[in-house]
Amino acid sequence: MNALITDVDDKEYVFLISNNSGESSSILDLHLHRDIWPEVNYSTTIRLKSTTLPSLPKVHQLDERDYQALIMDTQGSELLVLKGAIPVLKAFLFIKTEVPDFEAYTGCC
Repeated sequence: MNALITDVDDKEYVFLISNNSGESSSILDLHLHRDIWPEVNYSTTIRLKSTTLPSLPKVHQLDERDYQALIMDTQGSELLVLKGAIPVLKAFLFIKTEVPDFEAYTGCC
């Protein structure tokens, strides 16, 4: 399944698709990411509606008990995912996320 997970349901975002096979695609603009990878840029965009992690199982008829870990690499929007997931975070045994020590994407945590 493909879904844009953030902190709110049904908000429309412009999803920025990168020219490196989509690896740097995000809802956030590139910022200091450009200093390290100057060859990466956004080549196209699509509009997507967001959902929250608690809403995802309901929409796709999943059993949350089947998932013990939350692993995130969402290109700067990890904090948005976590904020929207507060009601279900205690159900995970493990949470792993990528967090840069610089502002790779504009406005990232």
